Amino acid sequence: MNCDRCGGAVREGDRFCPHCGASAAAPASGQASIRRKSALPGWAWAMIIVGVVGVFILPFVAVIAAIVIPTMNSTRDAAMKSFAEGLSLTVRSAEAAYFAQNERYADLVELSAGGYLDDRFGKNPSEITGFDGRPKVTVKLVIADDEKSFEVEVRVDGLGAAKVSNDSDLEFVYE
Repeated sequence: MNCDRCGGAVREGDRFCPHCGASAAAPASGQASIRRKSALPGWAWAMIIVGVVGVFILPFVAVIAAIVIPTMNSTRDAAMKSFAEGLSLTVRSAEAAYFAQNERYADLVELSAGGYLDDRFGKNPSEITGFDGRPKVTVKLVIADDEKSFEVEVRVDGLGAAKVSNDSDLEFVYE
């Protein structure tokens, strides 16, 4: 049998090559084993893998992020716009119901106290805060001096405001 490392003759049963000291393990299934030594150390392979990831995968992730992030922002803005418009129409409906019974329009405090609106609207203007505690949506109701007309404005922080009155259609004005 010959040494895998130096090619020198090794006697049967020896554990090490007498020429170079390499391990002289018996080859499996009677065939001569071929041992290849890697030309690159482990850290070099790690650097190659990092380079491949940097060159091929990171630009792909960046392109996906460039597509997804604006889509998420526009979806959030559309949801907030719909929320503001819906809330404006809710206040207008509450005003219509209140007017039908009292022949005058009421402010948010009266509408809330009378059960026409949720308790969150117990002041004018009312604010709906986000998770950080800052106002995200402000509801403002202006009643005319004769109490025969009103205007509701629901302002979304950083987006715009939905406006409606007793005699006008819903309108959203972007900031």
